[in-house]
Amino acid sequence: MNPLVAGAAAAATIGIPLVVGAVRWAFPARPRAEDDPSVDDMETSYKACDGALTIAWLVCVPIVSYGVYRLIGAACAAAAKLLPPAEIVLVPAGATCGIPAIFIAIVAGFAPAYLLVRLRFGPRYEEYVRYRELRLGVARRGWHVLLAGYSALCVGVVVLMLGWNVRFTDHDIVINRLWSLTEEEHAYSEIVEIRKAWVASRSGKGTRYTYRREYLVRFRDGQTWSTDYEPSDAAPERKKQIAQLLSRGSGVPITEVVSLSTDASY
Repeated sequence: MNPLVAGAAAAATIGIPLVVGAVRWAFPARPRAEDDPSVDDMETSYKACDGALTIAWLVCVPIVSYGVYRLIGAACAAAAKLLPPAEIVLVPAGATCGIPAIFIAIVAGFAPAYLLVRLRFGPRYEEYVRYRELRLGVARRGWHVLLAGYSALCVGVVVLMLGWNVRFTDHDIVINRLWSLTEEEHAYSEIVEIRKAWVASRSGKGTRYTYRREYLVRFRDGQTWSTDYEPSDAAPERKKQIAQLLSRGSGVPITEVVSLSTDASY
């Protein structure tokens, strides 16, 4: 599994329950009034609303995800045009833009879904929101705070992606990593090793694996860069072209190894 995907999945699995628990503690739902029906009775009454919200969300998420994916891709392409000229420029594209788009759409998809439910159920919508508040134990303001924080996090990730690029000129490689605010510049003469190896990734939930050819470049100062961490979701031929460019520029041959044993990072 791609390390970026694995890290995002692990953070979501661990972080979401903790954050929701903190929001529930900080913004508890208003206690049920004496004239309020029980939560069980309200659940029976608003089962149709729950079903409609779920269906609307499932319909909206793919649409929103695709729209966000196109927006992120267009923004990264526009940012690439502002970069200094180079023989090869790698910027976020393809599946790299799709990963954050999915995470954004999972939450953003609720906005049109709630709007559709509100239009469908009219005056009963406010009663439905009160039922959700009691059922989930979180006041409406808590969800607003949570949404604002999640939105800020998503914006931060997209901003970092806009600065994520790798440029190959006729004499050096310029690396702007995803999680770094500083730029690295390495002359081809600083390359001391270029490795290539087959890298395995699990395919689906079974034990089947797919294999892809990746390259690792090590510089004189100990820094490394790998095609396994490049932003553009490049095709195998593109990665091979980059490795050959670096080999010609540095005079360092490409060495076949069993494992990259990489300490490279995004």
